[in-house]
Amino acid sequence: MNQYQVYVHPEGNYEAVKQGWSWPAFFFSSLWAIVVRLWLPLFGYFLAVIVFIAIAISLDISIEEDWTWNIISLAVSVVFGVNANTWRGKNLLKRGYELKNMVIASNPENAIRVYVKELRESK
Repeated sequence: MNQYQVYVHPEGNYEAVKQGWSWPAFFFSSLWAIVVRLWLPLFGYFLAVIVFIAIAISLDISIEEDWTWNIISLAVSVVFGVNANTWRGKNLLKRGYELKNMVIASNPENAIRVYVKELRESK
């Protein structure tokens, strides 16, 4: 079971964001950013790659060496894994969603069900 923050849009849409580490963002950083519409981290990802290539070229480091790409790729993946859910929550707030509650659930869909059930029971 995980903690999820439940966000509600005025149009009635619900989003549940898991708290803590994000495995999908760790393994699929740029693709994950596209899917969840996080353009600034995606831009940062590509900017980091461009800066790394520029540094490698200026220091005459072969960018074809596996260890250099592995290190930078791992570093970027860790940054995404640690920060992804925080970024997603902030993005939802900017898009007009309101943070409503924190719930414990096994997945995002169940988190929304738990929130809606608690909301109905409180009325």
